[in-house]
Amino acid sequence: MSKRVTIIKSGIWYTISNYLIKGMDFLTIPIFTRLLSVNEYGAYNNFVSCLQVIFVIGSVCIDASLISARFDYKDKLVPYIKTALICGNIATLLLGVVSFFCQKTITILFSIDSYMMFLIFLYCLFRPSLDVFQQIERFNYHYKVSVAVSAISSVLSVIISFILIAYIPDKLYARILGAYAPLIVISFIFYCKYIFKKEKFKVAYAKYAMKICIPYIPHSLAVTILSSTDRIMINYFQSTKEVAYYSIAYTCGIAMSIFATSLNSAFAPWLGEKINSNSVKGVNNVCRKYIAVFLVPLFFVSIISPEILLVLGGQKYLAAKYVIPPVIISCYIQFIYSLFVNVEQFAKRTAGMAVISVIAAIINIGLNIWFLPGYGYMAAAYTTLISYICLMLMHYITICRIGYKDLYDIKFILLTLIVFGIFVFTMVIFYEMFLVRIFILIICIFIFLSVCIKYRNKIILLIKGDNHV
Repeated sequence: MSKRVTIIKSGIWYTISNYLIKGMDFLTIPIFTRLLSVNEYGAYNNFVSCLQVIFVIGSVCIDASLISARFDYKDKLVPYIKTALICGNIATLLLGVVSFFCQKTITILFSIDSYMMFLIFLYCLFRPSLDVFQQIERFNYHYKVSVAVSAISSVLSVIISFILIAYIPDKLYARILGAYAPLIVISFIFYCKYIFKKEKFKVAYAKYAMKICIPYIPHSLAVTILSSTDRIMINYFQSTKEVAYYSIAYTCGIAMSIFATSLNSAFAPWLGEKINSNSVKGVNNVCRKYIAVFLVPLFFVSIISPEILLVLGGQKYLAAKYVIPPVIISCYIQFIYSLFVNVEQFAKRTAGMAVISVIAAIINIGLNIWFLPGYGYMAAAYTTLISYICLMLMHYITICRIGYKDLYDIKFILLTLIVFGIFVFTMVIFYEMFLVRIFILIICIFIFLSVCIKYRNKIILLIKGDNHV
């Protein structure tokens, strides 16, 4: 089977895997929004945002170093992983000590108590091992075990959440425990797989990992701030109720973000091999196809977003529908700048990535401080969109400076962004015109099916795994 076909097939299965572990949350949102009050749902999303921010620091972004380590330590990858995980554990424990003495401040700023913090640090201790395993599987284009692990963790999270909500009076704690306890247990199994190897901790491995990971932390933290701290700041300036409205609107973008991550999971290893061998021919053509594939569901979501919101949260959340347009556009921009970030990672320019991402995060925080008190959660979506645009442009400038200006077709990227942006905001005009949007949806489906029919033979060959596609 050709490498190209392998990439496509692995991309499909990574998509399935990601949707199983994250998409299950998306599919069960209509249930949990009805089992939890608006304030409880908002508080849960605030907890998730806090966990994501703390995890970046506590894990030290260990899995990011594997991108380079798999080439530099090809025959010693397992002992390297053990050392890297120990480094992450040390960072988590140090962070735990600091948080213990700053417990009151954390409670005031983030609205999370000591029990929630304990769960977060268990997650930080063990979850990196699962991320490392998934990363290795992606590098090798293996997907069966990855899909199985994702399926088990996602199903258990849902089932346990339902059971706990039914029997525990505090539904917020029940939802948090149900969602994260299974992930922690499964991650612990993989933690034991790596940590109890006979290989010893090596300072050389630790130095290598920290050289890559420490500069990567500000980048990853800044990106997490862009995607997560909106909820924390809304909670601080407004209320958990507005966090709930913002979060339910953002769920329309979650499915697309999962799809973007899945596509990039297949594309990134292939791109790394191209850059490592100094052979980038054909990258631009493959990239355009990935962009086209990603845009298809975005168009459909933008048309029926009010109905999706109604299904997810019910009538009580429908006021958040005007948040969806900037959220959807932000999803596309995130996908684009991830293509640029891939290049910087393989070129080991993590320090520059950090500076760029921190600047974007500062822009986002500054805009939120300025606009959130007066305009509420509606402003957060637009401040995030502006920040993502700045982030994308700065990352593109960076890859141009390091010699990869012609790797991607920037004119094609900008054209699709402009056309898609106009289409999304045009749909806002028709939010109250259901029949008009249905007509537009039918036209889009007709165009999509026409393209599929035109290229049906190639699609069939790709699915079968033909080498000559």
